[in-house]
Amino acid sequence: DDITWFYGNSKWHTEKKIPFQRGLMMSGPSSSGKHWAIRNLALNNAKSLAYIPVTEHTYGVIGPALACAPLNSIIVMDNIAQFFNVIPTHERGVFMRHLETAFNTSANDPRGLLIVALLPAVVPPELEKFLRMPHRFQKKFELSISGVESLTTLISSNLPKLPTSQVDELAKQCGKVGVPENVLTWFFANLSFRDPAPTETEIVSELQQLIQKQKEERAQIDAPIGSRERLYS
Repeated sequence: DDITWFYGNSKWHTEKKIPFQRGLMMSGPSSSGKHWAIRNLALNNAKSLAYIPVTEHTYGVIGPALACAPLNSIIVMDNIAQFFNVIPTHERGVFMRHLETAFNTSANDPRGLLIVALLPAVVPPELEKFLRMPHRFQKKFELSISGVESLTTLISSNLPKLPTSQVDELAKQCGKVGVPENVLTWFFANLSFRDPAPTETEIVSELQQLIQKQKEERAQIDAPIGSRERLYS
């Protein structure tokens, strides 16, 4: 809806004396569908994609890449938070100053210039403050792997005698650590092979173990890359 509004309101930008440009931040854990969402946006709006991964080898040409992006495309900036995480603390100001220059690069598309930054679930506070300045990225959308409502329905259907309050709490815990709905479906399906069938108390206990395993797995998958002594001169 936000993108549809943007592409249909060039006049509003002219009246406000601002460039026909918009920046969106899309954050979420790995496997939450960020890249799929961008491809879907491009399809629905008949746009091509200009993909800019921010790495040790590409950070220096972000400005020219933004300026030379094809017209009628969505510019996608990826890996910016992950790259920022491995920059030594004393060099982060230098990197943000470089980004400031890059974002000030003159880029224009008469059909609307859209820049989307793909970010992990946790973004360094100083980087997020920088990106959320009103002339850079105007909105942030957060994606999750599974909604708590769908997890609640799945748990209650498999544990119909469990009190509603306990079902809600388990669903909340699953959602917090990012237990996908398909993982939960597999969990309950595998219980049908058990002989004798586990009791409700045993199932709840095993579900809590699954939540802990998922928490540990997400922490390992989403952990920032180890620091290096120096990334660039």
